[in-house]
Order: sequence, then C-alpha cells, then structure tokens
Amino acid sequence: MRISAPRLRRPRKSAIARARRSATPWRKLIHRMWLVTFVDFCYGWLLWVYLTWLPSYLKESRGFDLKHLALFTALPLLAGVIGDTLGSVISDRIYRLTGRLRFARVSILVVGMGGSLAFLLPMVNAPSPIAAVWFLTASFFFLEITNPVLWTLPLDIAGKYAGTAGGMMNTGFGIAGMTSPVVFGYLIQTTGSYNVPFTISAGLRAVGAFAALFIDTSKTVEADEARELGNRGERGVPVFAGGAER
Repeated sequence: MRISAPRLRRPRKSAIARARRSATPWRKLIHRMWLVTFVDFCYGWLLWVYLTWLPSYLKESRGFDLKHLALFTALPLLAGVIGDTLGSVISDRIYRLTGRLRFARVSILVVGMGGSLAFLLPMVNAPSPIAAVWFLTASFFFLEITNPVLWTLPLDIAGKYAGTAGGMMNTGFGIAGMTSPVVFGYLIQTTGSYNVPFTISAGLRAVGAFAALFIDTSKTVEADEARELGNRGERGVPVFAGGAER
C-alpha cells in the first residue's frame, strides 16, 4: 500500500506540536547535566590555552623562531582534528561491541582526559623544544578524543531536550573560554614561568577524568519525566493537573 506524503508528515507534525505544548524541565536538565557541564569546562580550559597561548609558549619559553613557529603550532591542532574523528568512531564501536552505552561514553572521556594529563605533565620539564612539541601534540590528541563524546551526552541524557542540554553543557566551555586565557596569563606574569599554569591545567585533566567516572547515561531526563508521571498516576493526580514542570 502506498502512503501519501501528507500522511507521512503527520507523525512529525504531531511530535512538533507536543514539543511546543510541553514546558522545558529546567530542574531535571540541570540535575542531569551539571556534571557534564563541569567536565566540558575542564576540557575547554586546556583547549583555550592551546588556542590562545601556544604560539607565545613556543616562542618565549622554547625559543622557536617565526620560521618554525607556524609548523610547530599547527602540529598539535592537526592531531586534535584526528582525535575528534577517532573519539566518535571508537566510542560508537565500543557501544556496538558491548551494548553498554555508559561504558562507551565514559571510557573515552577518562582515557582522553587521562592521556592528555599523562603527556602534559612531562611536557613541562621536557629536555628539548622538539620533545615539548611532541608532548603537546599527544596531549592535545587525547584531549580532543573527548570532544565528540561530550557532544553526544546531551542527546543520550536529555533526548528531545538535547538542544537545550547542549547549550547548558556548552556554558561550561564558554566559562572556560572567558577565564582560562586570563588566569593563564596572570600566572605567567606573576610567576615568570609557563610551568605553573601548565601544571594547574594538567591538574584539571585529573579532576575532569575523575568527574567523568560519575556520568551515567542511563539516568535520563525522559526517564525522570516518566517516573514523575507514574508517581502522579499512582496518587490519582490527573496528568493535565501540573504534569509539566515549570
């Protein structure tokens, strides 16, 4: 039997209409997304350091001239592009092999943050400028494998509210962007060295990896809503009598 185009469009239109009628469950979103937002802050802190201070570090602390600066600044960023792609591919592969969504997401976050930490710490005292570049490159590669996984978590956890949840998560990244370059520069000016701000940035990798262990994709906003509706039904409260959270 052939189904006409208007009939195919009806389910989509009804879903859009339901979404327009429902209020955004802000409390549930904050409850489920605050930890993801914090991990995104930890990720964003080091990313903004790379984007704002890497050329200065290589020139002032490692002595690269302008002729080599462009190449050695680009290497870590190129590794990050590769990490962005591999992070998503590996996470999806783990999920297909194990069927464990939380493991597929959290394992990449922990390995990414931990790997970035493992290469950033020895970079601080690397014996040569070239060694420092390779440590920075490896650290940024591992940092970036977490990026695509972070962006899947709003969909995993918030479902139909993924757009709002994604904006909430990206707030952590934005706060990191406002504070990280300023704090990094202040510490350089105060201590006269890049070692202290890089060490603090490495410490945030450890904090982010630890926090990621507690992210649970099985605890979703939609499950919270269904549980709330079920509880109201058991108490005999009509769904239309305050069924949506405001």
